[in-house]
Amino acid sequence: MHLRLLIAFFLLSLPIFAQSHLPDSTYDREKELDALQADELPEFPGGPEKMGLWINYHLKIPYIPLRNDTTVTVNVHFTVQPDGKLSDITIQQPGFRNLDKAVIDAFTAMPTWKPGYLGERAVPVRFSLPLALHLGNTLRKPYDVPTPDVTTMPQFNGGGKALAYFIRKNLKYPDEARAAGIEGVVTVEFTVLYNGVVANAFTAGNALGYGLEEEAIRIVEKMPRWKPAVLDGKPTTAKHKILVRFELPK
Repeated sequence: MHLRLLIAFFLLSLPIFAQSHLPDSTYDREKELDALQADELPEFPGGPEKMGLWINYHLKIPYIPLRNDTTVTVNVHFTVQPDGKLSDITIQQPGFRNLDKAVIDAFTAMPTWKPGYLGERAVPVRFSLPLALHLGNTLRKPYDVPTPDVTTMPQFNGGGKALAYFIRKNLKYPDEARAAGIEGVVTVEFTVLYNGVVANAFTAGNALGYGLEEEAIRIVEKMPRWKPAVLDGKPTTAKHKILVRFELPK
């Protein structure tokens, strides 16, 4: 599964402003600029295309449990100050709280803009920018997640030894399995999202029963964030699997 970012906005020469309506056939640019008290609009360094690339790379979309691919629009309001810094960053009509926060964090971290000018004086200008964000289905089973030829596979922080220690420390042998003398290995498949979150754990292969599968899934779901897979230099979502071994004390 890939989380793709689609950016929908008017060219900065014709932005949507909080205090204005959409431009129509009678749009008068001079009147718009007069209303804004600026005759030169602010601009992201390099222009709209560069801004799109910057947001695509720096916006860290959080894990949102969704059963279908969904596109949501996040309307970001902000002011470009005379020094080019952004302030008063807010979300109009908030939606997913953690997604809104991620958008605000990304805009807070933006590089300095070229400010707006009135004559030769830099002035603050208020913008409204709609971002159309494509959120992939995060509740699919790992076998439904396409597997790209990633450069680097997901990795537990600290490597294999750290993973083995985590499992050993957190494993609670089910009483039912202990009483019945059941041992074995449970294969757990799961998805490591681009932000390292582990999701959608399920077991594969023949079931051992006696609570072993449930315990293996509990351990995986308890895991901290992994180092995600890397594709073309960027973190990406990928499926992974581990073996959880259950052995009774000798």
